[in-house]
Amino acid sequence: MLPPMAIFFPLFTLLEDLGYLPRVAFNMDKLFRRAGAHGKQCLTMCMGFGCNAAGVISCRIIDSPRERLIAILTNTFSIC
Repeated sequence: MLPPMAIFFPLFTLLEDLGYLPRVAFNMDKLFRRAGAHGKQCLTMCMGFGCNAAGVISCRIIDSPRERLIAILTNTFSIC
């Protein structure tokens, strides 16, 4: 479990520092709206692939309480 996390989180941090993650959230918003979710949930789901706890904690970036609850509930079903 350590090698995938050792690769994923530095890469995720690099993308965050480059400012690419807001673009990902904006581009995925249309797809996630069809499912009744927010585009920012894409980022929380990516973080949740390493550990569900990190994905659930990162849901705090979502503004709406309803959409935050949807993100928390659906992130717990992603693979860990």
